[in-house]
Amino acid sequence: MGVIFWIALRVLHILKPFVKIALIESLIEALTGYVDGEATPTDAAAE
Repeated sequence: MGVIFWIALRVLHILKPFVKIALIESLIEALTGYVDGEATPTDAAAE
């Protein structure tokens, strides 16, 4: 059981930077989409 836990921790340790990059990219994309959407009217607002 201890070996499985150790392997899981190693895998998580290796994947942590990639998860951080993915989160930062998704936040930037969401913020730019929000800012761009705020600047131009949407179809629902035009009706």
